[in-house]
Amino acid sequence: MTGRLLSYDPRSKEVRVLLKNLEIAVGVAVSKGGNFVLVSEFLSDRIRRHWLKGPKAGASDIFATLPAPDNIKRNPRGEFWVAANIESSRKIAYDRDLLWSAREEEQKQSVPLGIKLSEEGNVLRMVTIDTGKTTEYSVSEVQESNSGLYLGSVINNYVVATLN
Repeated sequence: MTGRLLSYDPRSKEVRVLLKNLEIAVGVAVSKGGNFVLVSEFLSDRIRRHWLKGPKAGASDIFATLPAPDNIKRNPRGEFWVAANIESSRKIAYDRDLLWSAREEEQKQSVPLGIKLSEEGNVLRMVTIDTGKTTEYSVSEVQESNSGLYLGSVINNYVVATLN
């Protein structure tokens, strides 16, 4: 894999490699306090965290394991919304505590999801777009606003709004 996360210092014009060997890195978000940066890896089904400040500065770890994570957006409270798509061989199941696991499913359908994560990487909420069809749908972006959530796709021609 050749994906990298780079840091650019405009004063010194220096470019540094923070993470390398990323598998289709598609989303990046910085924590509210600027302590870490998140990078979603679409092919690896994970979000990596790279510490920018504090005692762990320079270290990296796995922030969350999610199915095909796409773009990441931080909300004003410091939580993160991740767009994700569960392909035909996966389906999300979760209990009242919003714990989830992947399981096999016969149906040939993609399930678009918006997944809200805490600053610690815990799943807080999930929003599914239920199309009721067996065609391919995808979500690439989840944006929170005062009125609710907006989910959109670069592949499919739609925007979904969930109002508060």
